[in-house]
Amino acid sequence: NKRYYLLKEINFLFLIFICFLNSGCLENNTHEEKKFFIIIKVIDGDTYTLDNGDKIRLIGIDTPEMRDSEKLDKDADKSGQSKETIKKLGSLATEFARKNFEGKKVYLEKEPGEDKDRYGRLLRYVYLEDGRCINAILIEQGYAYVYDRFPFTKQTEFRKLFKEARENKKGLWAD
Repeated sequence: NKRYYLLKEINFLFLIFICFLNSGCLENNTHEEKKFFIIIKVIDGDTYTLDNGDKIRLIGIDTPEMRDSEKLDKDADKSGQSKETIKKLGSLATEFARKNFEGKKVYLEKEPGEDKDRYGRLLRYVYLEDGRCINAILIEQGYAYVYDRFPFTKQTEFRKLFKEARENKKGLWAD
């Protein structure tokens, strides 16, 4: 009889412990709480300024250049397209981003590894409040290439989205 009550008390304490764990009271600091920011400026298709002053470079994507630069020269040589064509495509990608993301509330996710690029911009996945990834949206809608010079965790997903966007002639791939 004592054994029965002891087991009952242990089960009760175990249930309380499980409820306590599920309430988040014992969570450690490895899970960051989502901090939200507002995109106050789309600089170009893959670079944004947040309301806290941080500049963000979207991980895993690249959009065409809008301005004269060394990168524009390299892109023109590599693609065989004129610089003017690339700049027009860059303007289209930037306009898509402005229309869809400027002024929106977002949260950021860091990729393991490098925190910033050589220009001091934070390297991040950027998510809308509803959980959709802006990086993926740009590729899916045909306004960005996969930038896979460096490995990243969403590389396979982004390559699949890129292939589908081109095959379906979306965004920059349209006639």
